Amino acid sequence: MSAEPSQLQRIDRADEAIETVAAGIRCHESALILLRPDGLVWPLTLFPQGNLYHQPRSINPSLQQGSRDIEVIAVEPSGLRPPLRVALESLSERPGYRSLAPRLQALALHVPVARLLRAISVHAAYRIKAGLGDEGVLDGALRSSIVQLRSHIASQRDIAAWLGMNAERAARLLHGAYLQGGLIVMRTHSAARDAIQMPARCRVTRAQRP
Repeated sequence: MSAEPSQLQRIDRADEAIETVAAGIRCHESALILLRPDGLVWPLTLFPQGNLYHQPRSINPSLQQGSRDIEVIAVEPSGLRPPLRVALESLSERPGYRSLAPRLQALALHVPVARLLRAISVHAAYRIKAGLGDEGVLDGALRSSIVQLRSHIASQRDIAAWLGMNAERAARLLHGAYLQGGLIVMRTHSAARDAIQMPARCRVTRAQRP
């Protein structure tokens, strides 16, 4: 984490858990991120280079029950080492270790989101790489939107106007694709001009799931 420690410390940890995870992924180094949803502490260790993460207990139940108060209380170098040359199908034999891509998608779908990640915002248009294949955890409008973005270029404003979408859902979809390395960001495309009219922040309703 030596490439970006000061940036991580400057993040507003009261409501920017997704921004912290994104910074950890960009560092390409193992990192321990301590999350606190609903007063509980959940250690999440990222291994971006191995496409793995470690978590003693799954945070999914807390997320899926609508918990939106997720605070980052610490970011530290990892004290764990990732399994070497381990096949994903054998991860069940290593408690706590799981494939990273589905976890990133789940975090993008459920953690608090007030705005687009800084790395992909500021008057941009987007397309999703054809190789991004983790939309199996998505359904409805989110799934149809990710399929559409494989062949179309659109701004967040465009995506928010699609059937069943809004500004928050558009941000979550883009975050998931970005965290998995499947988002193409274009700042000079004509569709990027639409982003100028999109409010910087999304309105988030705590009890409403995306």
